[in-house]
Amino acid sequence: METSFIWHDGGRAAAGYVGHTGDCAIRAISLATGHPYRDVYSAVFDASGQSPRQGVKPSLIGKYLQNLGFQHLKFHPTAVEQFSRALSSVAVVSFAPIQDKPSGHVCAVISNTIYDTWNAFTDGRFKVDQYWVAPASYSAASTTVIPAARKISKRQQVNNDAMSKAIERIKKMRNTASNAAATQGEIENAMRMASTMMLQYQISEKDLRVEENAESSGYGSLSVFVTGTRAVAWEKGLAHYVCDLLGDAFSYFTTRGPRTRIVFYGRIDSVESAVALFTELLLEIATLGRLKYGGYARGSGASYCEGFVRGLGEIQSNQPLHQQPALIESMHRLSARLKRDAKVWLRDECGILLSLSGNSGRSGHDPSAAQAGVLDGRARTVTKPGQTRIN
Repeated sequence: METSFIWHDGGRAAAGYVGHTGDCAIRAISLATGHPYRDVYSAVFDASGQSPRQGVKPSLIGKYLQNLGFQHLKFHPTAVEQFSRALSSVAVVSFAPIQDKPSGHVCAVISNTIYDTWNAFTDGRFKVDQYWVAPASYSAASTTVIPAARKISKRQQVNNDAMSKAIERIKKMRNTASNAAATQGEIENAMRMASTMMLQYQISEKDLRVEENAESSGYGSLSVFVTGTRAVAWEKGLAHYVCDLLGDAFSYFTTRGPRTRIVFYGRIDSVESAVALFTELLLEIATLGRLKYGGYARGSGASYCEGFVRGLGEIQSNQPLHQQPALIESMHRLSARLKRDAKVWLRDECGILLSLSGNSGRSGHDPSAAQAGVLDGRARTVTKPGQTRIN
């Protein structure tokens, strides 16, 4: 049973909803049926008499879907072939928590592709409980495209497009001004052009914040599995380095079976970049450790890899800062807000509350190998997908 995963909010942002919510049922129903998110939200609200923001009872989900001809089935480990056939068509899958979690989860699967804001199939805290299979009249083409929630005139669309382009340009210029590699002249020019465009289009700071909030529904998480039940220290350090580098992706660690799972979460585009960059660096560093010291998980090989990651971090921390103090403070506030919003999404959407944990020391540290790793790490130029150079 092979499935792929595509991040999808079910049409929530297009319907005008912003912020964080536990709307997995509305999202799944909208995706599987092709019904607009707002219509599904209203129908479930009317049926239950309460907001669907923090979850929907399975009985209401079943009633909505079965009225449309969906077939309800309980999942049995002995009927995996039947379940596989359901996933190859159009299905809504309900997950039950295994332990320590009060609520379950629901997602849509269309042609063996999971459409959701995170992948519950790879989360060891859940198990498939029941599912609804669409009638033969439903097809992937009719369910993956979410209709527009509100129709607007051509003139309004042109005005909206112009405003969106202006806001996008202002945000790009501000990004240029906040780039550590920009010169003082580039920073001042970018800030001046951004201010001019804000006056020209009468765009306020509030408008920019609303635009950012509208995008805040685009959160998700992706997992990477590493060596053993206790991730090697340098692998954890590498995840922290990648997240610090990108600024709006974050990570935490869990164990599942014989492996450690590193979960990246935050803005979905940054999460995808974080996974790509982490995987690239992980393979490179582990390969160098194996070639030079015969391994990467213990002894001199692990010391070399730890040093390499430390060297990467030194490059980032030693970058010259040309930004104005007020701009630096603004960047810090933005980063703190993104981290807070990402944690709220993690709590509301996935039911995960993060806690701090300490690390125990490792025996067999090799200072000379670590120093060799530091030197190699400092010499490494780090790039992320879609960009030319970071350090």
